[in-house]
Amino acid sequence: DSCNELDRVNHQCGNTLNDPRARQTVTITIQKLENTINEAVINRIIQDMADITSPLKQFTDAVLCQEAIARKRDLVEQKGTYLKQFSGRLSKTANIVAFANARNKQRSDSLLHLSSQVQNLTPQLVNAGTIKMTYPRK
Repeated sequence: DSCNELDRVNHQCGNTLNDPRARQTVTITIQKLENTINEAVINRIIQDMADITSPLKQFTDAVLCQEAIARKRDLVEQKGTYLKQFSGRLSKTANIVAFANARNKQRSDSLLHLSSQVQNLTPQLVNAGTIKMTYPRK
């Protein structure tokens, strides 16, 4: 909607913003667009962070459960896949926030670093859980 409005103003003004009303319309529309993007980022953060511990707990519970080995293997694979998907979404969200918050370089760099750690450590965690499931006494 904001993009269409910007496009309309651009065509009306003949690609120039000499008219103060056109400049004001563009400024207001850009602010609306920025607010829409910020709201979408916040909603994504809330959605991804609402229950951050469940995927890890479910995976850990699957690794430690007392099910028959075939059932346990299926559970660990299922919960490991879900944990990887969740971590991927979490990393993407962290990257979005980092880029949206680019004015604060230190915070952006920290988020990008944490995102990278989540991406790198999740497969290792899933592998460790699989090993623990296969060799429960070690």
